[in-house]
Amino acid sequence: MTAVKQWLRMCFVLMLAGVLCAGTMTGVKALERYSGPDYTIEILPEDAGRERYDSSNASHEASWYTESAVYARMMALQSSYPEGMQWTNADSYRKTYEWHDPEWYTGLLSYTGCGCVGFALIMSDAGFGSDMPVWVEHDVTFSKVRVGDILRINNDTHSVIVLKVNSDSVTIAEGNYNSSIHWGRTLTASQVNDADYLYTRWPGVPAAPTYTVSYHANGGSGAPSPQSKTMGQSLTLSYDRPVRSGWFFVGWAESPTAKTPDYLPGGTFTTDADVTLYAVWKVPDLVIPTSVTSIEDEAFAGGGFTFVKLSDQTVSVGRRAFANCRNLRYVYIPAAITSIDSSAFDSEAELTILGEAGSAAEKIAWELWFDFIPAP
Repeated sequence: MTAVKQWLRMCFVLMLAGVLCAGTMTGVKALERYSGPDYTIEILPEDAGRERYDSSNASHEASWYTESAVYARMMALQSSYPEGMQWTNADSYRKTYEWHDPEWYTGLLSYTGCGCVGFALIMSDAGFGSDMPVWVEHDVTFSKVRVGDILRINNDTHSVIVLKVNSDSVTIAEGNYNSSIHWGRTLTASQVNDADYLYTRWPGVPAAPTYTVSYHANGGSGAPSPQSKTMGQSLTLSYDRPVRSGWFFVGWAESPTAKTPDYLPGGTFTTDADVTLYAVWKVPDLVIPTSVTSIEDEAFAGGGFTFVKLSDQTVSVGRRAFANCRNLRYVYIPAAITSIDSSAFDSEAELTILGEAGSAAEKIAWELWFDFIPAP
């Protein structure tokens, strides 16, 4: 590779990580300097650039720091650093970090990594953001290793970065592997435990904010207990349901006057905010009398009702019994009904089935991809 090409690639590396420094921070004299075969460390004064590197000024919210997000940002570099790309100790990367090492030094340092070290730092900065501090762990334990951690292995001669943590191994990416970039090698749990030390950014990740999802029975009783939702993570809503005499619970809404629900029990909630969810109640407008033991083929086809309550004395529902009922949204099916023809309801209807869990009602809901709410 020509000197010009090397210079251009180094400029790209520095811009990719958001680092435009060409040496130790301008105007700052290093207090001490240490060198190894593939790195150089310069200790900086305590107040040097503190406003730029203090973790309290980290530029991202807590939702930025999830393992899936860190993994995605690191893997996005694969097109810029493809498999087999030449990478040796002539390829370096320099960055200033807030550093925490319980056995050596805590403070601000300028770190120049060559070859494998440089590539690992580029990946780490892409995954976490270059303003997050580095913590050093000397007692490496496989059970504590996380995505984005840098492992120093092979008797302190090689650095790799963790892409995935598997049940008994880790998947890694590495530079200067046979003088090139390599993705996808694995290290066993035993090899991880034998690592010389580990660099991690995780201890500095701020605790993710949490929000409260509260439930209001809205005329009924027995609302579920509040739930806590973590910022950036989805929440599975409570499966518990309130009760109200003469009414059927059909879901939750963010407005107490809503006529249709926004969420079903056990549904997914993603909003990052405190919220109260109100029960939505419905009363059937067609109640099948107890004298009806069997609903014949096409018996109610084309009807204009919205909510049907079948009788617990009914045992079967025939072919197309409720076909072309374009306004039908809810059907309560008692557990006594054991035979429901697969064509009894239009498969394309926006229908919610209410009934006992494990009954024929739930089965037909799953078969036709209807929503299902357990109900007494």
